[in-house]
Amino acid sequence: MKNILTLLLACAALGAQAAPQCSADKFVIVSKTGRMDDQFLYVVGKVRNDNPVACGVQLKMEVYDKAKNLIDTRESWPASISNIAAGSTYSFKMHMERARDSKGYSIEVARARAW
Repeated sequence: MKNILTLLLACAALGAQAAPQCSADKFVIVSKTGRMDDQFLYVVGKVRNDNPVACGVQLKMEVYDKAKNLIDTRESWPASISNIAAGSTYSFKMHMERARDSKGYSIEVARARAW
């Protein structure tokens, strides 16, 4: 009986260990290039998953005017509902309709999760 109880407690302890989690902090935007035309802002780049497990990533693009005021935001899951393998790089494309007075943009990792 004592051996069974010890075995059950050991199994419970193994099950209680946290599985590796996806973290937005473990995604890195390794490159990005943007261009604006009369109507749209287009951005292409690559994001790398430095998490220990495969995860999905949500990117947020913000557009600013010449005074650096935020004028528009767009969020996207570039791999849709697919996970990006741990240690791999994924190419992304984002675009949004350009406001007439937009002068700059930023891209950042907003969220991460496993699908």
